[in-house]
Amino acid sequence: MPLNIKEGYQLSDIPVLPCGYRMLIRQQVKEDVTAGGIVLGTQKESDRQQKGQTFGEVIALGPECYNKGKIPWCKVGDIVRYRAYTGEIFQDKNNDNGVYWHIMNDEDILGVVPQEYKHD
Repeated sequence: MPLNIKEGYQLSDIPVLPCGYRMLIRQQVKEDVTAGGIVLGTQKESDRQQKGQTFGEVIALGPECYNKGKIPWCKVGDIVRYRAYTGEIFQDKNNDNGVYWHIMNDEDILGVVPQEYKHD
């Protein structure tokens, strides 16, 4: 199975390509917004890591994801919930856009979040 990348992304948009049974997740960051709609900013990095941010969008699957005879339980483009403190978290140093990435094993995905569900 070749590397599977989310439609709309180019190789140049992705800071690292997952290999083997690993996947690349773009971390979902919740911004604090006042009742009037003023954005207060995102969580500090230390808060994010301490709370173990656990939601993200699957951007790329390594060529061996779900290659152990298992039926894939997620695909690129899915919003997933994953184990806290799993894998490796990093920020793309070449692109100062505040995006955090997670690279983790396919077995660390706990579930797929339905599109209708709004999580906090």
